[in-house]
Amino acid sequence: GIEQIWVGAFYECQNLEYLYLPKSVKYNTQNEQNMGTSSISFERCYNLKEIVVHADSPYFTSLDGNLYSKDMKELIVYAPKREGKSFIVPASVEKIATYAFAFAELESVTLPSGLKRLGDFAFEYSKLKSIEIPGSAELGNYCLAYATHLERATLGEGITATSYGMFTSCQSLIEVVFP
Repeated sequence: GIEQIWVGAFYECQNLEYLYLPKSVKYNTQNEQNMGTSSISFERCYNLKEIVVHADSPYFTSLDGNLYSKDMKELIVYAPKREGKSFIVPASVEKIATYAFAFAELESVTLPSGLKRLGDFAFEYSKLKSIEIPGSAELGNYCLAYATHLERATLGEGITATSYGMFTSCQSLIEVVFP
């Protein structure tokens, strides 16, 4: 079966609603070098409602239609058209992948206290209104950029700097609370 879904393979497939990953698809964490299946493989799939992964996949799992690493330590893709306006990221998640919540219809997300990394462009063009980022998190570049509905952001104790372009084009931003 298919083993790799390369970066950009489904770029702007605007009508894609459902995705089924077989157990043969592998995960390659070297996605910065355009190698292997990653969140960037599904960038700008605005209407994605559900991702289903074969139960025997050694690399991935899906929970509530979202794509995670098998060990549930990385949220790779949140299906942007998934129902609901709020989402609680499972406590096991340590990394939010690049573009993971891009274009999500969510208004609020609860991040786990043990989060280690909030990926680049994680909330690009999402409808997020407020967010609290735990102090344990390293902030990816542009992690909140273009979240034009974002009104409030709270950065937890332990965060010592914003990331490059963090609040770019957050036109509704009213309040930022620094530690």
